[in-house]
Amino acid sequence: MKALRLICTIAAILVVALLSCGLVLASRKSPGPAVMKASLQQHGLGNDVRLTLADKTEVRGLIVGIGERSVSVREKHAGRSRELPYAQLIGVHSNRLSTLQLVGLGLVLVEAAIFAAAMIIAPRL
Repeated sequence: MKALRLICTIAAILVVALLSCGLVLASRKSPGPAVMKASLQQHGLGNDVRLTLADKTEVRGLIVGIGERSVSVREKHAGRSRELPYAQLIGVHSNRLSTLQLVGLGLVLVEAAIFAAAMIIAPRL
């Protein structure tokens, strides 16, 4: 009986943790063009980025030019340059994991370890 209660408690904690991660990611709002330009300038010319467009498509490549109203990106696989207006951008990402992604990954790994330990310990109780 104690083992069943332990498993139910762990399952409830996992459900709450996974739902809270989803809510945090869903609450993001689209930044304005000025924010996108500043973010691109922070990355700098020649750096590898992943840009998310308003239609949810992604463009990956190197920043080759940062203009007043648009950014030029040389796509990795196509090998061609593409000019994208800041108004179409909703996200600028580097190819490294963000702090939020690292924390989420850590939480999932810890939760998986707790769940595995509970499954191992539960039959013995």
